[in-house]
Amino acid sequence: MRRVLLLVSVLLPLQMSSQTYDEIGAMMKIAGVSDPEEMDSEEVERLSHYLQNPMQINTSSISDLQDCGLFSAYQSASLIDYRSRHGDIRSFMELAAIDGFGTGFVEAIRSFVSLDVPDGAKGETRGGHVRHDLAARAGGRSGEEYMYGVKYRVDAGKFRVSVSGSRSYSSKEAYPSYVSGNVSWTHSHGRVVAGDFNARFGQGLCMWNTAVIGGLTSPSAFMKKPSGVSPTYSFTGSSALTGVAGEISVGKWKGSLMLVMPGIKDIRSESENVNMMPVFNLMRTGRYGHVSLTHLMSFSDCFSADYRIPQMKTSVDASVCIRGVNLFGESAYDWVNGVLAAVCGTDMMVSEKVRVAALVRYCPAKGFSNEHGLAASAEMNQKKLSGNISADVCHYPESKAADDPRSIQMKVQSNLDYRPNDILELKFRVSERFRTWGQKFRTDCRAESLITLPPLHGALRLNVLKCVSLGYLGYLEVGYRKGSVTSYLRAGIFVVDDWNDRIYVCERDAPGSFNVPAFYGRGYWLAFNASWHPVRWCRLYMRMAWTDYPFMSNEKRKPGRAELKFHAVFRL
Repeated sequence: MRRVLLLVSVLLPLQMSSQTYDEIGAMMKIAGVSDPEEMDSEEVERLSHYLQNPMQINTSSISDLQDCGLFSAYQSASLIDYRSRHGDIRSFMELAAIDGFGTGFVEAIRSFVSLDVPDGAKGETRGGHVRHDLAARAGGRSGEEYMYGVKYRVDAGKFRVSVSGSRSYSSKEAYPSYVSGNVSWTHSHGRVVAGDFNARFGQGLCMWNTAVIGGLTSPSAFMKKPSGVSPTYSFTGSSALTGVAGEISVGKWKGSLMLVMPGIKDIRSESENVNMMPVFNLMRTGRYGHVSLTHLMSFSDCFSADYRIPQMKTSVDASVCIRGVNLFGESAYDWVNGVLAAVCGTDMMVSEKVRVAALVRYCPAKGFSNEHGLAASAEMNQKKLSGNISADVCHYPESKAADDPRSIQMKVQSNLDYRPNDILELKFRVSERFRTWGQKFRTDCRAESLITLPPLHGALRLNVLKCVSLGYLGYLEVGYRKGSVTSYLRAGIFVVDDWNDRIYVCERDAPGSFNVPAFYGRGYWLAFNASWHPVRWCRLYMRMAWTDYPFMSNEKRKPGRAELKFHAVFRL
C-alpha cells in the first residue's frame, strides 16, 4: 500500500479539493464553533450538502426552511411572511433587513442559500423536475482494512426517497455496518416520513436526536434552532430515529406526531428489544418567536407481555427576539423519576461589532444529562481583528469519581483572528480546563497562519498541549486551486507521549466525510487531497495519507499506516 501511495503521488500532478478554507470557515460559523474539531460528523455532512446545493429561500416552504437547520422557527416564519407581502427577495441586503436576520447572520449563511428562482417555480413549489443525488466512497488502509459507502436520493417534487449503506474500517463483516433510508411526502402544510429521520424540538432537554454541538465557545452556539421532523440523508444514519412521523402546519400552528421504534433494525438479534416510543409536539410560531409543547413516552418490548413505561417526559420551550435580543429556554419534567430540569439563556448584540451570550442549565442526573452549570461568551468582529472568549462552569450531581464528591469542571477558551490584509490571516487559541477529578489541568495553546496568493494557498499550525506531560504538533500545508481542480499537500510532525495529551487535527476529506484523527506517539504524517469537477454534475475526490512512528523506542514503536480513499458525487 505504501508503494502504491508513493507511486500515485509522483504520477498525479499537484493540480487537482476537498473542503477549502472558506467552506470550512462557513460551516464553523453556522455550527457556532471556533475549530473544525468541535463539529459533529452529521452536522458537517448536512452543511456540506447545502454548500453544494444552496437552499432556495425564495421558493422553499416553511417546512423546508426549518428542516435545513439554518433558521430558527421565528426566522422561518418571518421570511415566509415577508415573501407573502413583498414577493421574492432580490438581494442579501434585503434579506438582512427582514425581522430576525441582520447583516452578521446573513453573512454567515450566505454560502448556504440561494436567491435564484428556478424556471417554473412559484410560491411554495419546488419545481417540476426530478433530481437524483448519488454519492459513493471507498477506502483501504494498512492491515487489509477497508471501508465503503453508498447513498442515493431521488427528489420528485413532493416525493423524496433516499437509501444509504456503509461499512466502517472496524467492521468484522463484509456487509454494511450501517443501513438507513426513508420515504417522505411534502406538501404545503407539512410532511409525512417513513424510515429514518431526525427530530429537533426545544433546546434538547426532552428531544433532540440530531447533531449536538460539543462546546459553547461562540455566542451563536448557545441557542439551538428547533425545526421539527426532517428526513436524514447520511452515509450512516447512526444518530437517526426509525419509525413513522408526520407534521402539519395550519397558520402559525404546527403539530408533529411520531412513532419511533428503537431497536427495529436489530430485530434479527435476540438480545435486542423493539420498543415503541410515541412523541407529540405542538408549536406556535410568530414573527418574533415561538412556543411549543413536547411529550414523549416509551414502552417496553412490544413483543412481550411487559407493559412498563420506562420513560415519559414533557417539556415546554420558547424563544423570542426583542429588538435583536434573543431569549430562549426550556423546562422539562421526567414523570418516571419525578425530576424537573430547565435551561434558559440569551444572546444579543451589545454594539454593532460585539455579541454576547449566556446560558444557565439545571439538569439533574436521573433522566437528564447530570450537570448544573453556567456558560457565557463574548464575540467581537472587526474588519481586521475578531475573536471570542468563553467560560463554562459545571457541577455534576452524580460524582465522576469515587474520591471526588463535588465533581466540578471549568473550561475557559479564548480565540483571536487577525487579518492584516487579503493575503495573511493569523489565528491564536488558548484553552484551559480544570476539574476536581483525574487529571485536573489541561492546557492547549495553538497558533495558525493562513496565506492566500491565488491560485496558491498555505497554512502553518503549531500546537502545544499540557495535561500529563507536554505534547507537540505542527504541520505545513500547501494548496493549489484553479478552475475545476484543487489539491492540498500536508506534512506534519507530532511528539505526544501520553494518551491524555493526544492532539486532534481536522484532516481534509471529501464533503460530508468527517475526519478528525487523534495523534499520539512520536512520528510524522503526510496527506494529499485532491478533487476534480470535470462536468457540472460530477465531482471526484481522492485522499492519500501515510503516518509513521520512527522517533519512538523499539519496544513502544507502532507500525506505520497508509490510507487511500476515493469519493464521487453525482447530481443530475
